[in-house]
Amino acid sequence: PGSASHAGSSSCTLCKEGRYAADVGSSECSECPHGTFAGAGFSRCSTCSEGSIPNVNQSSCELCEAGEVALPGSYSCVTCDDGTYAPSGSGTCSQCEEGRYAGKGSTNCSQCEDGRIPDANRAGCVTCDPGEYALSGSESCSTCQPGSYSLRVTSSCTLCTEGWYSADAGSSECSECPRGTFAGAGSSQCSMCSEGSVPNANQSSCEPCEAGEVALPGSSECSPCSAGKYASSRGECSQCEAGKYAEKGSTRCSQCEDGRIPDANRAGCV
Repeated sequence: PGSASHAGSSSCTLCKEGRYAADVGSSECSECPHGTFAGAGFSRCSTCSEGSIPNVNQSSCELCEAGEVALPGSYSCVTCDDGTYAPSGSGTCSQCEEGRYAGKGSTNCSQCEDGRIPDANRAGCVTCDPGEYALSGSESCSTCQPGSYSLRVTSSCTLCTEGWYSADAGSSECSECPRGTFAGAGSSQCSMCSEGSVPNANQSSCEPCEAGEVALPGSSECSPCSAGKYASSRGECSQCEAGKYAEKGSTRCSQCEDGRIPDANRAGCV
């Protein structure tokens, strides 16, 4: 076995690489089938191990390139599809795990960068929509909660600044609070100040009116009480009682001195 001779030969000749002779007394060597190999003088052909194939003259095996695979008995290597990978010498391609991707013929899977996730085939990355975010390695995009927003390609949502709000989940921007309302950082709605107070300059909180001034809920500025009236509460001006007067912006009414009486508007004395 492993050699052959023609009629009239004085000796047997070893089978060449890639050929074999299985029986004693063979008159010729046979070519190895596809997917097998044989060294010189072999009596049979063998299949290559997983992840390798016969070389060109079928004399031995050679490893598939990284990103390619072959099962035992294969005569050619197969490139891994999108979303799969294989180290050198592999028999099958492995699926990328969640949050990772791989292009065709890859040796490993990679994570998408912040703000991006694997596409449906795990062949590459796609960008999250505005109002969404994703950390590197995420399988899906997450939605920003009310009171926050996001633009594209980000790992987190940004809180709305003071005086601004976002009412809905998945917002791509914050809206400015209407006049007469306020909102702290990260607010989902704007609120009115209570009686006797108004929003501060950046509409982040409320500040009380000065003495002699009033404001109803939802007011954007404080108003001084007119002459003849006084600030009886933070939200209301009251008329001075008979015999008393009050100048504009007063917190109380006063009596005129002896020999004088309040004028018609009770703004002073005559």
